[in-house]
Amino acid sequence: MRDDEVPAGPVAQKPAEEQDEAAERKIDAQIDELIRVFDNPNAPFEEKMHALIRIPTEIQHVLMTRDRADRLLSKIPVEMYRHVFDPDVKE
Repeated sequence: MRDDEVPAGPVAQKPAEEQDEAAERKIDAQIDELIRVFDNPNAPFEEKMHALIRIPTEIQHVLMTRDRADRLLSKIPVEMYRHVFDPDVKE
C-alpha cells in the first residue's frame, strides 16, 4: 500500500460528537466523585484536601462550564477555604 492510499474497511474512530459526549460524561462523573468526598461527614480533612488539590490535574478545564464549576465549588467546605486562605490557621 502506498502512503497516499486510505486503508479499506471501517475507521476505528468515534465521531466527534460521541467523543464530546463521553468527555462530558467523564467530567460529570469526576465532579460527582469529588462532591461525594466533600459531602461525606466521615471523610477526614486530609482526604478532602487531597480531593481539592486533585481538581486542577484531573478535570479538563475546557469542559468546566459555569454550572459545573458552581456545582463543584459550592460543595467545598468553608473550613477548607479558611485553611488555605486564612493566615491565622495553623496545621
